[in-house]
Amino acid sequence: MKKFLVVLLSLSLVSVAFAQAKEPAYMINVDLQNFGGEQGNMKMSLPLTFIESMRPQIEEILTEVHEGDHGVDIKALWASIRDAGPTEFVQVDGPEGKVSVKTDEEFLMVNVTNDEVQDLQVKIPLTLFEAIMTDVDKIDYEAIIETLKGMAGQDLVTIDSEEIVGRVWISK
Repeated sequence: MKKFLVVLLSLSLVSVAFAQAKEPAYMINVDLQNFGGEQGNMKMSLPLTFIESMRPQIEEILTEVHEGDHGVDIKALWASIRDAGPTEFVQVDGPEGKVSVKTDEEFLMVNVTNDEVQDLQVKIPLTLFEAIMTDVDKIDYEAIIETLKGMAGQDLVTIDSEEIVGRVWISK
């Protein structure tokens, strides 16, 4: 489950990392508590303009997502999710926990509740997926930036578990 949390946080940060703000007032914020073996805390606020310097790494990660040997056609999966409209795709309610994956008109939402992760919520704008799910060399960075700016003040990721408590959000 630790790997899942690290991958999920990394993907969230990568999604946000696409931003290249023209207004330096927009910031990406990460606040993690009870993080790591020493139960440390981490707070980070970076201007979105700084994130532009990560473009090569972002493109490398997206190339792996798009072309990696994971047995799933990511673009086809995204097209199916987008075309389905607001839908609850996964709902698991079992003795080991609950998982929900659904979309509404604006967001893909993943909620996980179990013994290890008491409450993990991920909320990603569909417009962000649309911008990311193009060919890596045709990524619409402007659409990503505008989507993230529009989410100023909203949480992108929230985590409440014994191992990590935190959130990722955009501020202005």
